[in-house]
Amino acid sequence: MNVVVIDDEVNSLELLNTLLSNYCKNVNKIELAESVDSAIPIIEKVNPDLIFLDIEMPEANGFQLLDRLSGHQFLTCFTTGYEEYAVKAIKYDAFGYLLKPIDLQELKAIVHKASTIINKQQDTDPTLVLSDSSSYHAVKHSEIIYIQGSGNYTSIQLQNGKTLLSQEKLGYFEDHLTDSGFFRVHRSYIVNISQINSIMESRTGVAIMSNNQEIPIANRRLKEFLQAFRGYF
Repeated sequence: MNVVVIDDEVNSLELLNTLLSNYCKNVNKIELAESVDSAIPIIEKVNPDLIFLDIEMPEANGFQLLDRLSGHQFLTCFTTGYEEYAVKAIKYDAFGYLLKPIDLQELKAIVHKASTIINKQQDTDPTLVLSDSSSYHAVKHSEIIYIQGSGNYTSIQLQNGKTLLSQEKLGYFEDHLTDSGFFRVHRSYIVNISQINSIMESRTGVAIMSNNQEIPIANRRLKEFLQAFRGYF
């Protein structure tokens, strides 16, 4: 995703830039602007997928920027220290509303949700190329139910009942699939959110997949996973 961050507070601008750069792998390009006037030519040039927009700024506020860019296609997440603008933000079709100081997990959830929407718009079913010891396989994302890491190998469970083995580590799939509707719920498992039939919350949590396989959800990932699951549908 291409992202533009607009905020007249330099510290807030730099902090959000750092968080996006270090913790949001699917953000390819970040442009920064300290005012509405400087942001508009950047937006027109970059054509961002997502903007993070402060509201209270000198000369012109965040809402006035959107008024001047009527018909825009990007998603807008407001970043502000004021709760009272939330209702007005909804009227401007806000995609997200983050209160300062920015919480990292909330930021990551917003970026993940935006990425999922954008991926659906750009490609309804992208392909992943998998290699084993002797051949290559082109697999649609929608065909994958879950991925399990085991030692030096990774097994990919498909809808047709087949299991593919890959020499790539689980982290490879996490990097390539997390922003396409997949989530690493456990140190050994990545699940396709669209292939989940139900979730059972207990001391840890269990995801029931479309093939009735029960996948454990690590306690430390449960809250973030539930946010991603709710935001996906």
